[in-house]
Amino acid sequence: MKNNWKKWLVIAVVALACVGIDQVSKIIAINSLTEFHSVPIINKFFYWTLCYNTGGAWSIFSNSTWLLVTISVIALGLIIYTLYKSDSKLYDISASVFIGGLIGNLIDRITQGKVTDFIDFVIFGYDFPVFKVVDTFIVISAILIAVSMILEDKKETKKVEVKEEENGKD
Repeated sequence: MKNNWKKWLVIAVVALACVGIDQVSKIIAINSLTEFHSVPIINKFFYWTLCYNTGGAWSIFSNSTWLLVTISVIALGLIIYTLYKSDSKLYDISASVFIGGLIGNLIDRITQGKVTDFIDFVIFGYDFPVFKVVDTFIVISAILIAVSMILEDKKETKKVEVKEEENGKD
């Protein structure tokens, strides 16, 4: 692959930027909010609410810090492995953001045994679980990873069809 070092530099910069944004946003939340006290930003819709989560999304596996750390490290390894094989810029950037999200959560889990959440939405009367900036990175990047995989699959299918047509003409 050409310019492989440039690819890895971009991956590292994007991932570290995501980690930085995550850590700074959590420091600001911790220093300016009181735990479980909601500050309305848009009343009945959007609040800042500082809380901590010892589990994963929606508090699954609560108090299972080392299980979640292990799962995250395995996922991190798998994503890095797939990046070695990737030729898709969309995949590379999406995976970089995902890596940044995983590392942001790993920092909290390893140093505190919990993650810091502070973004709180009430959507159509449902009080959505409180989350953090890096959670949005993870969700959006996971969607983009799926999109990039679908696009790559379609590109590969097209290559096979073209080859079959060329072989049929001989």
